[in-house]
Amino acid sequence: MFYPKYCLWNCANGDFILKIGLFFLKKYVIIFFGKFYRNYRGGFVKKKLSVLLMMSMLSCGLLFTGCGDKEPEETTTTVEADADEDEDDADAEDEDDAEEETEEASGAEEVIDDVATALQADGRDYGQTFELTTDDVMQSAFFDMNINSIRLTKELEDYVTEDGWTFMVVNVTIKNTFDMEIPMSDADFALLWGEDEGTYPDPDFVDSLPTEYYIGVGESETGNLIYIIPDEKNEFILEYYDLWDDDFEGNTFNMHINTDEL
Repeated sequence: MFYPKYCLWNCANGDFILKIGLFFLKKYVIIFFGKFYRNYRGGFVKKKLSVLLMMSMLSCGLLFTGCGDKEPEETTTTVEADADEDEDDADAEDEDDAEEETEEASGAEEVIDDVATALQADGRDYGQTFELTTDDVMQSAFFDMNINSIRLTKELEDYVTEDGWTFMVVNVTIKNTFDMEIPMSDADFALLWGEDEGTYPDPDFVDSLPTEYYIGVGESETGNLIYIIPDEKNEFILEYYDLWDDDFEGNTFNMHINTDEL
């Protein structure tokens, strides 16, 4: 499309092309009227007039052609740039909306999980972790446990540890504080060191607490939890967590043991 208002003022070559057009127009007007009186016969005059009109139209055509191309290109570029910006803004808004929806969904799931856990808890304690020392009493939902003594040895009964390993013998007393008999096992108390390293007690020694046993209401059980530990470690955690018969997990108890302090 041609934009006349940009022709003479905004085109780089407008003035030059205009001058050429006016030059040819002036030249042919002079030639035409100079010979008009000598060649007044219709055919010759019509021929000159046709040539004049053609040259004038050609000059104006060049003028308009040279002036009419730039502005539409700039307008098109501007429109395309605006369209790209609008598309980028729309994409950014979509991403923000998606993130908000994800966060809302995640928050909703957490709320649902919390409500479900609270309903399953049915008044039972859960979700807390207690950090204890060997002088503290581990007070779970079912029992109280005291550590009576801890000793390290390379030989125990008829067994000798391999190089780099040592027996840790933890003597404990467990008292049933629940309102019914409680089942216990050797898997109740894990000994941990590092992030993913640990072991369970070995129940095969004479004074070890058995693989499975029961403690009656108000009664106590005393025995050894015997672990094989690496010599290179000195920080350990005796871990227990409440586990109900419906597989509901209650609180967690971490009893810290430093072998350098024994």
